[in-house]
Amino acid sequence: MKKKLLVVIGIIVIIIIGIGGKVMLDNKKKEDRMINIVNSQEAKEVFENGLKVLDSKAFTEEGIIKSYEIDEKSIKHNPMGGINVTLFANKKSNLYVFFTLNKDENGNLTDEGGGNSSDLERLLEGK
Repeated sequence: MKKKLLVVIGIIVIIIIGIGGKVMLDNKKKEDRMINIVNSQEAKEVFENGLKVLDSKAFTEEGIIKSYEIDEKSIKHNPMGGINVTLFANKKSNLYVFFTLNKDENGNLTDEGGGNSSDLERLLEGK
């Protein structure tokens, strides 16, 4: 009787470990897919267009925003759909802009909204 109980418990543990492993692999694949999208050329165009809306002279000598980098730790699935990501302007973590990337009806990547830090806003207003 004890042997059968141990076998049943062992099978249950193996099933639980298998399901947990599958969930972890699926999450890793989803995370890798989001990272690939955020680092794509299409996303780069969306980011740069969005930054130019904030600062029409972005990426020029006269602009406030000279460069940006993606905060890899910020890449998350948005529960309403899409991918949330934060960009640091000029390599400064207090100067950030966040985007929600999503696909439109034609399958093109778009900016579905976001915002920016108050520090960046002050710089942009003072230009």
